[in-house]
Amino acid sequence: MKRVIINIAVLILLSSCAAAPVEKRAEPPEKALPVSEQESRALESFTDILEISGSSRDRQAVLPEMEKIYMEIIDYYPDAALAQESYLKLVEIYLREYSPPSYAKAEGLYKQFRGKYPGSVLRGFIEETIAKSYYLNAEWGRLLNLTAPIFKQYISNSLQRRPALIYMYSEANFNLGRLKDAEDGYRLMMKLFPGMSGNVNARARLEEIRKKLGKDK
Repeated sequence: MKRVIINIAVLILLSSCAAAPVEKRAEPPEKALPVSEQESRALESFTDILEISGSSRDRQAVLPEMEKIYMEIIDYYPDAALAQESYLKLVEIYLREYSPPSYAKAEGLYKQFRGKYPGSVLRGFIEETIAKSYYLNAEWGRLLNLTAPIFKQYISNSLQRRPALIYMYSEANFNLGRLKDAEDGYRLMMKLFPGMSGNVNARARLEEIRKKLGKDK
């Protein structure tokens, strides 16, 4: 009799587990929504993220849900301005809140972003966020691959000027032993941004390069 009661209890437990609702990701709209509706829904989702972020002192515990909603904004409401903002927010999460930084995820989003929004003003902010992470983690090869095309655009005067990217391009070259390219970068930075406080570091680097190359400049 006791064994029968135990078996019944187990069956009840299994039944309750099977009946428990499984959390599912929201389904995307069947067809593209009007931009105004995308903006409205994206704003609602952003508000949800803010509420989730403030709901727990354990940031790591709520990050997965925040990431999921950011991705939903990107996937479901691509014409909303907050979709572009969501790319930046996710890149910041992957590089600042993952340990070690998840470069694969951040780089994948950056590539996708460039394809979807080639003229976006947020592109520079995303590039700078990624570049700073490379710089702080001494990922010199990655940093050079990211900033070299940007540097070429600076030279051709076809890019909005962002001094931090020029400096980090120069630092990548310096740490990879590409001293001539580093020198060109530091000098361009000082020329384009003569009042920048970072020029103190640039001058110090140029002095190091002069000594390494045996130059008197």
